[in-house]
Amino acid sequence: MMFIGIPRKLRPRKGLRSVLRSLQVLGSQQLVGWSFRPSLHRPGQNGKGGSLNDCWSRAVRLKAVAHDAARRLARESDAGLIRFSAALLSLDGFFIAVFLAHRIYTGKYGDHAPILGYEWDIGRDRSYAEMFGYLKMMCIVSLLISIRGKWQRPIYLALILIFTVALLDDALRLHERLGDVMVDAFALHSFAGRMSPHFGELIVWTILGVFLVAAAGAAFVRSPREDRHNGLLLMGAFAVLVLFAVVVDLMHAVVTNKLGFPGADLLFTVIEDGGEQVVLTLTCGLAVLIRRELRSREAS
Repeated sequence: MMFIGIPRKLRPRKGLRSVLRSLQVLGSQQLVGWSFRPSLHRPGQNGKGGSLNDCWSRAVRLKAVAHDAARRLARESDAGLIRFSAALLSLDGFFIAVFLAHRIYTGKYGDHAPILGYEWDIGRDRSYAEMFGYLKMMCIVSLLISIRGKWQRPIYLALILIFTVALLDDALRLHERLGDVMVDAFALHSFAGRMSPHFGELIVWTILGVFLVAAAGAAFVRSPREDRHNGLLLMGAFAVLVLFAVVVDLMHAVVTNKLGFPGADLLFTVIEDGGEQVVLTLTCGLAVLIRRELRSREAS
């Protein structure tokens, strides 16, 4: 069907057709349910080609895969896990509420003189909220390490690497330190000015991201189907975490340093650091569900 409209002399030979058919079968087995269909570019009715439709159909199938995996994991939930997640979310809300109340009170009545220590500032390193985030990330890594048969399910090895790198980066401020090296190496001060540290950190995260995505992709195609689906959920959660930690952080710097909107620093601090904590809490609950689901699968 994909050679309709092409002159017979220009059509691929039978051997090439069989190769393409083999690639299609291989792609359907290796990926997570969407088909890999090598085809010639054929313009659509809107003149923009069929590639956009292919991307959209694959995105829809990917969403369906994630939805099915979430429903399968939801069966492992119980009242204990709900109470555990609610307790973590309550602590996240407590840290955010104390920070907000302190900043608003000192800004309005205290002439910006701090009453509480820096440990209550959710945007500061080594704050109580950030230390709580370290505990949640260690919990995620511990749950993934406790999974048996990881060498037969390498997606979990890749996820252990990803969350360990994130934990070490956050605790040791690796991207800030390496970002300063990048600023000096590429002379970012000359064109970025006060934004140069953030561009240096973005370069570091880009390099780390390429390495981690490559490791996750290689492990993904070598894992069983159900574990690939679980891995997709955890990688999606990590992608949302990166959204808050990198993208919102860069927006925070641009809005506060360049535009100087009143109240922007407080708003973006809550969105960025509060968002990270909430995502880590939900990811911790997701890791518990995956661990339970694997145990149920092993028992059956």
